Amino acid sequence: MCGVFGYIGQSGKASNEVLAGLQRLEYRGYDSAGLCVLNHDKSLQIIKSVGKVGNLKVKTESYELGSYHIGIGHTRWATHGGVTEANCHPHYSHSERFIVIHNGIIENYAELKKELSAKYYDTFKEYEKTPSAFNAASVKELSKVDLKEGDGAEITDSTTKFQAYYIGWKPDGTVFDSSFSNGSLKSPVVFKKDNNEWNVIKGWSEGLKGMKVGGVRELTIPADKAYGAQGSPNNEDSSKSIAPNTPLKFIVMLIPDFEEVPQPDLQGIE
Repeated sequence: MCGVFGYIGQSGKASNEVLAGLQRLEYRGYDSAGLCVLNHDKSLQIIKSVGKVGNLKVKTESYELGSYHIGIGHTRWATHGGVTEANCHPHYSHSERFIVIHNGIIENYAELKKELSAKYYDTFKEYEKTPSAFNAASVKELSKVDLKEGDGAEITDSTTKFQAYYIGWKPDGTVFDSSFSNGSLKSPVVFKKDNNEWNVIKGWSEGLKGMKVGGVRELTIPADKAYGAQGSPNNEDSSKSIAPNTPLKFIVMLIPDFEEVPQPDLQGIE
């Protein structure tokens, strides 16, 4: 049992309205609470706190919130999963384009995940066994080979975001990162530009240019366009560590971006 509250109105302090509503609903859940407010510029602010709504109120007061006219909130009574901020609602969608709160348990989440994963799994699974050892010394420059031509939007200099499934492996054939997990695909990874710079290694930003959505491409990346002299250590799992000056290989499948979610009309709400 959880408490769910929503607000849209002329008050510029949607967070206060949501907090007041959650305090009335606290009997429905007192393990943790959270809220999200939407501003005129469509910016979102999520605030969560373990414990009673009073804790959330104190935490919210530490934020310099602007004028927010729409908000949602949630009080949680944990039945599945620990009492943590990570499990507290609201939750971002994977694309971070919308926010979700709900009451109850999604009992068939595994089946739903498998169904959604299968949309691209059948196409990508033929490449799961591709990784094998390669000669590191022979990798002198970036190489790209299209294994499957795409027919969707093309990655260009003006592209600001894309999402993909991928497999990455080291010269000895060890897979250090993969979208595959227990016979299905994980959520696709979303890559974005920040200050006109991609949040990926140079071998990806250069190697995926010209690739179209729906396509599959193999990249062979020299060390200076991978993680360079610093490498990428992983203290928890050595198989995921990238030693300094290590060339890498990837197979990448671009998938369609999520459709735009219609935004609420905020005209007249001042």
